[in-house]
Parts: sequence; structure tokens; C-alpha cells
Amino acid sequence: MIVNGKKTKLPKKNKIKKEDIKHLKIIDTLKKILANPNICSKEWIWQQYDHTVMGDTIQKPGGDAGVVRVHGTDKAVAASVDSSAVYCWAHPLTGGKQVVCESFRNLISVGAKPIAITNCLNFGSPENEENMGEFVECVQGIGEASEYLKFPVVSGNVSFYNQTKEEGIKPTPAIGGVGLIKDYNNMITMEFKEVDNLVLVIGKTEGHIDQTLFARTILDEKNGPPPEVNLFNEKNNGETLLKLIDYNLIKSAHDVSLGGIITAVAKMCIKGKKGIKIKKPKYLINEIEYFFAEDQGRYIIEINKKDFKKVADILNKNAVHFDELGTITENELYINDKTKVTIDELSTSNKSWLNNYMSK
Repeated sequence: MIVNGKKTKLPKKNKIKKEDIKHLKIIDTLKKILANPNICSKEWIWQQYDHTVMGDTIQKPGGDAGVVRVHGTDKAVAASVDSSAVYCWAHPLTGGKQVVCESFRNLISVGAKPIAITNCLNFGSPENEENMGEFVECVQGIGEASEYLKFPVVSGNVSFYNQTKEEGIKPTPAIGGVGLIKDYNNMITMEFKEVDNLVLVIGKTEGHIDQTLFARTILDEKNGPPPEVNLFNEKNNGETLLKLIDYNLIKSAHDVSLGGIITAVAKMCIKGKKGIKIKKPKYLINEIEYFFAEDQGRYIIEINKKDFKKVADILNKNAVHFDELGTITENELYINDKTKVTIDELSTSNKSWLNNYMSK
């Protein structure tokens, strides 16, 4: 018999102590994040199979979403698969919303209009009231986000009893999203394109550190709430970015997720073999919180300097917050004119973990 689910309370926020972060160097921290198994390059895996069947794969693995041309047409289908076990474990309702929004953002980032999702919901025994509560709340969060974003669930499955003895797995909903690009010539990729182009952060950074990759891997802090999900901002920011793409104002784009702004930017640098000169906006939050926070609803975009006014006008007209982050350079990442690292160093950090692990 299935018992009633137990509701999960939103955990209390942790307060970062200055003494815990004052010794941290941003570049060293970034290298550790880039080498984390959740962030590191998965090229070792995908390079071993054929991902260009009939030549219709027009965005290869390693980006925000795979893109395949509809054979013989100008249309293309984008697809992305995401999961959110850590956020769902901390607060299943918020985690359920977040994983749908992550799929939404990944499709937006390549220029696709999100159409629908499928799911694979993986949980422990439903006879345990905590596990059942996690399931109910994850489904509720998925449903709320799907309805608000007009991103319907069209299929899926549920897998219960994933456990060892009496210990269930963390709640792990996986979401597969698909979207449509009407003209694949307008597809966006994440690598930085051209020196002197401007880089903007779309969406507000509040400095949420709890449950982030930074908190868990650098501070060894596994408690606290996941970042808040504001569905209005998710939809508004995403739809506004699609408008900018339709107007051919975006050169590259990447959503901000695990690892925060600095990790997203570093991956764009690595993929494009370009550097960037970053200046942190004069927020009240410190550098660590600004660069490694995992606030939701954000994107990094590259634009031409001559298009800045047009882009800013569209963002302001649609009430979308943005920060001017920096300018693309040749081959180094600079932060506030005082810290720098070569892109080759970052690339080595990002690519070495999986290669080393698989060669053991």
C-alpha cells in the first residue's frame, strides 16, 4: 500500500562567512569547478560514436542542445536532456521547476522555440513517506513550470524502488526537451566569435550560493535551499532572448547554470578559443557570490559593439535586467584587471578529469 507523502520544508539559508572565502583565489577555484565531473568536458565519450548521421547534425555535442536539420528543409530540431538531483533533494518542489526551466533555457540558447518535454522520474520506494513526498512535489514543480512556460509534458515514465536495501536514491527527475528552429541558418552556438565584441549577462544575479557546485565542492557545504525559480523571469528573459536572435543581434549565447557566471563564460572561451576581459558590476555582493552563484533565469550573450543600443533598448523595453560583463580578447581571461589565466590552462582543467579517469 502506498502511504501519504511527507511534505519537504524549504531549508534555511546558510550565511557565507568571510573567513571561509577570503583566502580563495577565483582562478584556482574556477579550475577546480571546470574539472568537476558535472562540468568537465565529455568529449572522451561522444567522440567515440557517430553523431553526424546523414550529415544533418548541425550542432555537435558539447553545446547547450544538440541540433539536427529536418532533412531537405531549412528547419531544425533542438534537443536537450537535463536533471537536477541536488536541487530536488534540497527542495523537491523548487527542483522540479528548475529542471524544466533548465531545459527551456538550453533550447533558447541555440535559438530554438521550446515545444514540449518528456520525462523520466527516478525515485526510491513510494512506500516510504519521504520518498513519496519527494515524488509528489517534484511532479507538482514540473507541472507548474510546464504550464507557465507553455512547455507541455507529452510523455514520460516513472521508476520507483531505486534503492540499496532501505536507502533510496536522491529524487532524480530527468527532462528531455525539444524545440524548433524555423531556419537553421539562425542557429546560435556557445563559443565566443570575435575579439572586441561585448559580453552581457541577461537576468539578475542575487548571489545565491546554497546548493551550488561552489558550495558543495569548494566549501563542502551540502545544506541550504536551492536557488529560487521565478517563472515570470524565466519566460520573459527567454522569450526576449529569442527576439534578439530573430533580429540577428546575438553572436553567441550560453545559459548560466552549474558553476555560475564565471564557469559559463570560461566554457564559451574554451570552445571559441578566445579570451575575455571581465569587470564585475558594482553590486553589493562580493566577487565570489557574483561569479559562482547559481541564480536562475540567466544567460551569457555576445553582441557586436555597434548593436549595443538596439540590444539594450529591447531588453529595457521588455523589463529584462542585464549586466555589461566584459569584452572579448585574444587568449586570456582577465578579471578586474588584476587576475588572469590563459584559455589553454582552463581548457586543460576542463578536459583532463574524464580523460585521466577513463585511462586508469
